[in-house]
Amino acid sequence: MTDLIKPKGISVRAPAKVDAPAPPVSLPVETQSTDRTFADRPSIKARAAIGDVAAPPTARGPVRRVLDQLRGALDRKNLTLGAAAALASLASCVAPSRGHATEAFAGPRNNPLNTRIAAATDRGPAQTSASSTIDVPGVNAQQPLSVRVDFGFGNDNFPKPVVGLLPSDDQTQSGRYADDDGFTSRLSTNIAVTSGANQFVLGGAATMITERVNDPGPGGYGARRQDLIEATFGVNRSAPLTEDTQIIFGGGVGVQRIGPQGLDQLQQWFHSELGSFMGGRTEFASPSNPGGLQNNYTTESVETYPLLTAGVGIVHDVVADGVFSLNANTEARIPIGDGLATIRAGAGFEWRPIDTLTIDGGVSLTGAYAMGDQLDFIDLDGVRPGARIGIEWQALDNASVFARVDVGGMDDEPTYTVGIAFGFGGSKKPRLGGY
Repeated sequence: MTDLIKPKGISVRAPAKVDAPAPPVSLPVETQSTDRTFADRPSIKARAAIGDVAAPPTARGPVRRVLDQLRGALDRKNLTLGAAAALASLASCVAPSRGHATEAFAGPRNNPLNTRIAAATDRGPAQTSASSTIDVPGVNAQQPLSVRVDFGFGNDNFPKPVVGLLPSDDQTQSGRYADDDGFTSRLSTNIAVTSGANQFVLGGAATMITERVNDPGPGGYGARRQDLIEATFGVNRSAPLTEDTQIIFGGGVGVQRIGPQGLDQLQQWFHSELGSFMGGRTEFASPSNPGGLQNNYTTESVETYPLLTAGVGIVHDVVADGVFSLNANTEARIPIGDGLATIRAGAGFEWRPIDTLTIDGGVSLTGAYAMGDQLDFIDLDGVRPGARIGIEWQALDNASVFARVDVGGMDDEPTYTVGIAFGFGGSKKPRLGGY
């Protein structure tokens, strides 16, 4: 530049050295340019779920892209190509994203933020695993489903080898077998479906109630009986009170049927087939056999009443993971009409010494009130204490057997229950509303 003639008063400056353009910097997903389509950006809900709250996206980025496409086409004098590119950009702008994180999301497919955003929405990259949903604060992880179906048989007619251990009032006059009176037998079933904090219970029981020879009803002994059948559907929910304590509450509806429903025939068949081991009356009562099996129903027809159920309970884990827990609950079954109402309050424990064995027990107070005269032949009204002890053994992966002995309570005598249960996903028992 020294050989140039510089005009007076004018300063000529050498051109500055131009550096090579810096390589493009890959910005983190959180700070990338907003020049992405709306579908490419995570929804506000998804970003809020992972704590990355940002201003609502606008159409500024896509509009700028459309203008750039048109400007480039004009420079290249290729309006057709430019128009096509502009329409494609505009379509990606207005296409409904429905809040999903799409496959076109900028950044590596294995970026942790991508995985978390995909988990916060209901669709994400194909390789996102189900476990990634646990990493998203504020979004419920998928809860495992537990299903349990059990069948139980209860009776007051204990096997002959243990009859001598029963109180004399619960034996026949000869002492050869249990008296088989009162709440003499019960068939029950429960279906419990548990999903997280919610549980749905469908249950039913068929109970045979017979007049007690040693404690007859008004007017003297008359071999009277009734069949009581109930079916209920209930919903209960658990909620944490503390880290180790849960409260459970729920309710349900059902029906209660009282009257002749054929259970006398079933009881006679059972006594006939298993009489050599269990004992029991095999012949119906008659004038010539007044001590026979009770078959004098006090009503000629079956009466049906709507049934309302409700309950609340508390479970406290003394040892973590349910190895040893304490519980208390109150449940009520109230018919609308002249049926049998019961309210029961109890407290107990559950102990799991090994994974396949559960032992439970407790005490209770049960109040019962017969609002009609169908059950006048048996003393029901009042509050009675009771106790129970039970055991359940998981014999197979999806099957277990259980047994329980109850003393007192509404039955007001010793009874036993044996049964089998099938299930998967933990096979959780009914928390409330079971039979």
